[in-house]
Amino acid sequence: MPSSTLDEIQGAGLKLSCVVTHTAQSARLTLSGELDLASVAELDGALHRAVRARELVIVDLRRLEFIDCAGVHLLIRADRRITRAGGRMVVVRAGEQVGWFFSLVRLEQL
Repeated sequence: MPSSTLDEIQGAGLKLSCVVTHTAQSARLTLSGELDLASVAELDGALHRAVRARELVIVDLRRLEFIDCAGVHLLIRADRRITRAGGRMVVVRAGEQVGWFFSLVRLEQL
């Protein structure tokens, strides 16, 4: 049975929240708000905590309203780190702004 924890990433100007759902084999991070330079360090910590002993990490960006280069760079680094550890990261994105930015930087395959 999946378990959910709220890994709230907010404070001094941050506008990002992250809900983490764990199963035996996977961790799902559902983000909402803004993933930018101000919040990447906090999300990186949440990603590190979520991936322990998980084969699959799902990062759900459907509720994300904004992402900048720092956020994209974090996702690329996380994907490489998880792949090197023998796992797999899947990014779910649907928002128009996030999809546009991924197309702009040619990251449709992430």
